[in-house]
Amino acid sequence: MRLESRLVLSTTGAPASDIGVNLNLNSPWTGDPVWVDVHNLFRSWGPANNPWATTPAPAVNSDNYPLAPASTVADLANYPDGLYQLSYQGTGTVAFSGMGQLVGSITTQNGVSTGTVQISHSFGTNALFLTVTGVSSTATISNFHLYAPGYGSNPTQVFTTQFLQSIQPFTTLRMVDWMQTTNSTVTNWSDRTPPTSFLATGPSGVPYEDMIALANATQKNMWISIPALATSSYVQNLAQLIQANLDPNLQVYVEYSNETWNYGFKEHWQILTAAESNPLVTATDDMSKVAEQSAYMEIQDAQIFKTVFGTSSSQVVPVFAGWAAGSYYQQAAFQ
Repeated sequence: MRLESRLVLSTTGAPASDIGVNLNLNSPWTGDPVWVDVHNLFRSWGPANNPWATTPAPAVNSDNYPLAPASTVADLANYPDGLYQLSYQGTGTVAFSGMGQLVGSITTQNGVSTGTVQISHSFGTNALFLTVTGVSSTATISNFHLYAPGYGSNPTQVFTTQFLQSIQPFTTLRMVDWMQTTNSTVTNWSDRTPPTSFLATGPSGVPYEDMIALANATQKNMWISIPALATSSYVQNLAQLIQANLDPNLQVYVEYSNETWNYGFKEHWQILTAAESNPLVTATDDMSKVAEQSAYMEIQDAQIFKTVFGTSSSQVVPVFAGWAAGSYYQQAAFQ
């Protein structure tokens, strides 16, 4: 996890340290014990006989459940051995391999199928494979859960105790990687990851509902980095979601995109294209154009958030990032 450091003045005028942390990418490959429900670590679906393959990718529904036989994999290197509680709905059949195997049979009652999966590193791998068969374009599974041991068969706790303890020293959680903002092509609100999605490691990142839940559970401020191509409607919906659900004692830091000066990222070029059609951008060199357009968009997004939060607008803290080594980029933006 990368540290985000901000120095502020206390009410007495003495320097006070306010240290945030940048959450690591939610990836199938890190093995980080973040989630009680490990379905959040599976990668996108591949063919039933090869979860590593990206083509031909099976069709999925709006919640990223497969509409044809498919398989996927997650790295549980840092998760404990033990009995994991399985539940799902639908008519499909699930099977496990790698470091996991079903214990006994799956039973179905009132439309919910449940079972137990033994996870063990002694099986010789850190990879847990999941295969789904018996699904089609008209019928698939849904509400898939696989809960780590120690939390029960229907837990209310979303994040592992180990993860919650690891972020306690910090005041603010920066979620740029959880949002997959860097190189994002997300544009419309319909592009975001819904809370009912099987997939939380895809190009639209973790559901915002989970980010808000983490901030509330830990009483940490949340720092979001809005995708460069996000429409004003997207920003409006996001602001409304956060305003309605974030603890009113917490702040939301609102940043437009991430490292917009970095021409190795797609957002730099996305913003340059927008700058060249914005009559308010008057710079003549490309980097200054990007700086001006980034400042323009930061103001637009922050104003949307401030308006949505209304009388609680003090919860919203706009953020504009720049270089610590020099002020050229920031000066172009602020001017």
